[in-house]
Amino acid sequence: MSAVRPLSARRPLAWPWRLPLVAVGIVVGQSAGAWYGGSAIALLAAVTAGLPAAWLWRRRTGTGLALVVLAALAGALQATGSAAARAASAASIADGPAELFGRVVAHRPQRARGGARAVSLDLRLTSDAPPLVRGQRVRVTLWSTEREWRVGESVRGRVRALRVPRGFCNAGSDGYARAMWRKGIVATASAASDRGWTVTAAAHPWRDLDAALAAARQRIAAALARAVPDPGARAVLAALVYGDQSDVPEELRRAYARTGTAHVLSVSGLHIAVVATTCFALSRRLLAHWPWLAARVLVARPAALAALLPSALYALLSGGAVATMRSLVMAAAALGGVVLLRRTELWSALAAAAIVLCLVDPGVAEDPSFQLSFVAVAGLVAAGRRWARWRTERGVRWLDPSTSFGRAGGVVAGAVVAALAAGFATGPITAYHFGSIATLGVLANLIVVPLVGTIALLAALAGTVLLPLSGGAAEVLFATASWFILPANAFVSWLAASRWCALDVALASLLDVACVMTVLAAIAASAGALRRGVVGIACGLVLLRVGQGILDDIAPRLEVRFLDVGQGDAILVRLPEDEAAVLVDGGGLGGSLDPGESVVVPSLRRAGVASLSAVALTHPDYDHYGGLAAVVGTVPVREFWSSGRQSGNATFRALGRVLAERGVARRTLGTGDEPLRTAAAVVRVIHPSASLRDAGENDSSLALLVAHGASRVLLTGDLQGPGEAALLRTTPDAAATVVKVAHHGSRTSSTRALVARSQPGLAVALLGRNNRFHFPAREVRERWRRGGAGWLETGDAGEIVVRSDGQLEVVESCRRDAEPDPAGNLAAAPDASPFARVAASRAS
Repeated sequence: MSAVRPLSARRPLAWPWRLPLVAVGIVVGQSAGAWYGGSAIALLAAVTAGLPAAWLWRRRTGTGLALVVLAALAGALQATGSAAARAASAASIADGPAELFGRVVAHRPQRARGGARAVSLDLRLTSDAPPLVRGQRVRVTLWSTEREWRVGESVRGRVRALRVPRGFCNAGSDGYARAMWRKGIVATASAASDRGWTVTAAAHPWRDLDAALAAARQRIAAALARAVPDPGARAVLAALVYGDQSDVPEELRRAYARTGTAHVLSVSGLHIAVVATTCFALSRRLLAHWPWLAARVLVARPAALAALLPSALYALLSGGAVATMRSLVMAAAALGGVVLLRRTELWSALAAAAIVLCLVDPGVAEDPSFQLSFVAVAGLVAAGRRWARWRTERGVRWLDPSTSFGRAGGVVAGAVVAALAAGFATGPITAYHFGSIATLGVLANLIVVPLVGTIALLAALAGTVLLPLSGGAAEVLFATASWFILPANAFVSWLAASRWCALDVALASLLDVACVMTVLAAIAASAGALRRGVVGIACGLVLLRVGQGILDDIAPRLEVRFLDVGQGDAILVRLPEDEAAVLVDGGGLGGSLDPGESVVVPSLRRAGVASLSAVALTHPDYDHYGGLAAVVGTVPVREFWSSGRQSGNATFRALGRVLAERGVARRTLGTGDEPLRTAAAVVRVIHPSASLRDAGENDSSLALLVAHGASRVLLTGDLQGPGEAALLRTTPDAAATVVKVAHHGSRTSSTRALVARSQPGLAVALLGRNNRFHFPAREVRERWRRGGAGWLETGDAGEIVVRSDGQLEVVESCRRDAEPDPAGNLAAAPDASPFARVAASRAS
């Protein structure tokens, strides 16, 4: 009888190197297809034609190249098909009332204006509601509700209008719209109240998975409320058990993010691994004590099957986020290898998870959680193998696994290596998306992960399992879990208060990220052909980045970004040379959303702005200063410019406190001042004059003229007719190539005199789509068009970027698929050819 080989000696479960190549190809192809569409497909198809020659030249290399290219082509086709379907769906939705019949698949409580109770319902339609068809999903917001809505209920009601989901579109992407499409939500709607809405069928949790999961979450939340009095600990437990982070206090959330431990708040690889490993170990130990079974089968096989079920249920209960599903696929691959008596390659399992997620959701590769999750695991796998090899070959006495002390030292050292590997691997991603790197993440993870991610998690999940059997025992376990969360919360809050906790580093482009990532990969790769290939790629990317920097230095450009912040103003001006940057206004929508934190600061980071020469406030209206406190509190600012006007609003006083705390110098400006000048450009104040100190807030707006060569950009704030007349009296030469339309396109502004004197090639209106003020006024838009100006508004086009070398201006917009409106005005300029030509002729 032949000896049974250990699992580690058996054949691998899947292709050890082919699956990773396919995964890389799909991710690259989907990203290229999403950004470049048909051009990416044409390029990949051309490369495909050369694959036979590569295969004949070297079979192994040709096979690998074929896998990458063909997978990339498939991914690009899938991404462009998804984009086409999204565009077709958006084009079919008419802005009008509709009656909806649907089943509630999710609901979220909200707060309306004045503190009224509101609710957002995700409906899966049970009958057609033209142009929508049965089975599609719609998000309906009821701005006043008097009842508790339940998942699984069938409802009926009317909405005022069906609209295409849209959010803020900056840096070339509308993240909200993409996320809604990936969730299957094709339209949004709202109603003033739920009075006209009726429940046509009650929820049935015993036969509806969504309703059953929602009922379970509600029951767990009620038990947590009884067992855990501390709101912070209770919110963290809710995030651990069923993936709801909505109640985590904002300060605590920021502390976890700043210390690099935010991953413990989202159900991810750590949580699934703890559950799967614990269940597998318990199941194997229990089955091993059953002599009849142990004598007939390898108990590890049924134990692996038994461990897969609770892992899947936990993933469903927590909401099935990207990191959760990635971890579940990897756990299934590992447990499947045990069942099939095959060795599971970690790289193959990781690649399989990426392939599955990308095939199910073509846009998932652009999700930061996808990037962070996979890059972190890749770093752990690479570092883990190097660490195991080093420990085996060169390990010192205190790491000897044959002794208790060596085993303990190995656990601690391994945890440090893992934290360092995850930190280095995810650092470029966090620097790109969030503008910071957690420098004390290793220390924080060594404390927080055992307390929250292991002990508290297992205690809370044990309480969840016992809840249907004994509510008292479950509450005891929930309370026990909170004892470990409270010190973890206190520790991260204390650590986050340190100025050394996080390093503010912003990577402005994907090329920067690629350069850093390939350098790290070259360091982590094993010696041999793989390392030589990665080093070659890294050298090529670094040379490309250096060449780009040289070109930027040779031909410096003025860049003006009109940010999409909804109904408000936020304009970033970057002057050529000296890296001078000025932020003019910071938006302000009201409600719980801070445009400075949510929109402006991320936009500054994406633009590569690490510090600001100045922040300029045109006038103290909330839609212009609402986001500035977050900006000043996050980004180093040298000066604060204003006309001297003040506001008694509490948020304006908060801005003043932040300015004082950060030591920002204040300057009151007036007509004729030149607060900033570089070798090639100047920022000049052309309004208000001293005689307008008693004018209204809008007419005393700070108006700036930015000049670079023949390019002149006029920023008018919220000037109205009298203010514009005063500006023209004190500024004989008001000609401009680009004008920011005053007061969001209100009919009280943009007088004929200003249009005639400025004669711009492009007029830009900053406003929110479907805003309650009904901006812009049609006559204002027509007035600018008749004056020879192209018209763009951020409500339709998203972020609008104007770049100039002093002679030629190029205009780009965020939304590349916008259509002309009924009046014939282009709402977006993806290629910007009409506006680029007009602006170029004006500037030259």
